[in-house]
Formats: sequence, C-alpha cells, structure tokens
Amino acid sequence: IHVVAVPGNHGRIGKKGENLHYVSWDYIVYKWMESELKNYSNITAEQLFELVSDFKALGDVGRLKIVLFLLNGKKSVNEISVGVGLSQSATSHQLRILKDARILSSNKQGTVNYYEIADEHVKTIIETSVEHLDC
Repeated sequence: IHVVAVPGNHGRIGKKGENLHYVSWDYIVYKWMESELKNYSNITAEQLFELVSDFKALGDVGRLKIVLFLLNGKKSVNEISVGVGLSQSATSHQLRILKDARILSSNKQGTVNYYEIADEHVKTIIETSVEHLDC
C-alpha cells in the first residue's frame, strides 16, 4: 500500500502505479493495522481500531482531567465542571465523548446525572499510566 500525505485530515492511498484515492487518516491507520496485524497478533483490525479510538478519547487535556478527577468516585456534572475548571457546556460535551467511548458511565438520580469511570479495567489503565510518569 502506498500512502501520500495531504495537508489536513486526509491522505491518499492505493497500490503503486495505480490512481491514489483520498481517504481519512483513520482509514489509512485502519488499513495499515489490518495488514500489519497479520504478522504478529491475534487481535483483529476492528478491535485495534476500537482501541485506538478509545485512546483518542483520552487524548484531550480536558477529557483526561475529567477522568483523573473521577478516580475519586462518581460526581455530578456540576461537581466535575467546578473540579476541572471547565464550563458546564464544555464539561457536558467532553462527558458525552467519554461516555460514547465507554470510558465513563452515568446514572441519573432525580434530575442530576452522575458520572463515574466505567469499570475497573479503565481505572487500572489510568492509574497505571499515572504511575508510569514516575518511571
């Protein structure tokens, strides 16, 4: 597969000597993973692409601050907003992204939504990553 970088969020992909097609970088990464994974892993390209998407969700300072704040337990949107220093609107937007990535879960009590880290696996990944900073 031949890849040519194009400014912005796209690239061109195809076989050498053929017309190259414009595609998203996500698609290029997916195709690369699909071909490389055949050599050394039992994880499917779809699973790896999903994993990359989950890590992308953590690749924003605001979202990571929210996740780190929630290591101490579940909190309301207002508590999260104040705790991480984001507006409620920005906090709600980031929470939706984290929930869609299954990093956070939520439950409603009355009129208040509470968010927490989705499961122990996610919590372990975050805690281990923080510990790794000291290495």
